[in-house]
Amino acid sequence: MGTGCVIYTIVAYTVGWIGGTSSILHGIIAAIFQIALAFIIWGGFMLHYRNDVRKMNEKIKEL
Repeated sequence: MGTGCVIYTIVAYTVGWIGGTSSILHGIIAAIFQIALAFIIWGGFMLHYRNDVRKMNEKIKEL
């Protein structure tokens, strides 16, 4: 997640999404947003795989 956020921030500054006329507050808000979004995506995948592992463990116990 850290690598992705760093790359996103570098690209955002290069393309002009952040920086230039933007204030530091805009940069902080963008960083908070991208970290929150990354945690939401990570949480969704974690729940999905945790459910898969639970199902596999149940099948193993049936054997």
